[in-house]
Amino acid sequence: MQSTQDQSELIRAIVLEELAKRPAIKRATVDAKEAAEYLGISHDTLMNDVRAGKVPHIKLRGRYVFRLSTLDEFMDELERSSLRENLDQIKETVEVFKPTELRHRVWRAK
Repeated sequence: MQSTQDQSELIRAIVLEELAKRPAIKRATVDAKEAAEYLGISHDTLMNDVRAGKVPHIKLRGRYVFRLSTLDEFMDELERSSLRENLDQIKETVEVFKPTELRHRVWRAK
């Protein structure tokens, strides 16, 4: 007959083996520290932006949590906005450097 300690070790080994077979739960949210790291900014900067309403978040039982998918969408929108601003600046620069006669012809053609 096996001792109680041997039985406990066997049960422990079986439980650990079964737990290892389970798929890991992929977290949908991260805390503020992880979100700041994910975004590449400091925790203080993130929290200032959260309080200013600039960064999407969820307040859950007094803690701020962030969905990675929402942070990705947020960064995509920032990127698109930045590209639009750069394009507008390029258009303004090109307009400034056009000869006056050419600007009038282009304006009349519209």
